[in-house]
Amino acid sequence: MTTRYKRVTMGKWGSWVAEVRFPNSRERLWLGSYPTVEQAARAYDAAVYCLRDPGSAFSRLYFVRQAGY
Repeated sequence: MTTRYKRVTMGKWGSWVAEVRFPNSRERLWLGSYPTVEQAARAYDAAVYCLRDPGSAFSRLYFVRQAGY
């Protein structure tokens, strides 16, 4: 099942899973499985923020929304 969130899908066992792909590579970084799609999207956003890939887009800007900016 696909979602509106980037790199978040439903796993075969019913949990939401998130991963990051490295630019110009087939390598992936497994971020884990989560009970909700929002938690998986937050994990993706945190990974992209930490890796700071300028070409990557966030699933949603949770950091900005939670900070109140």
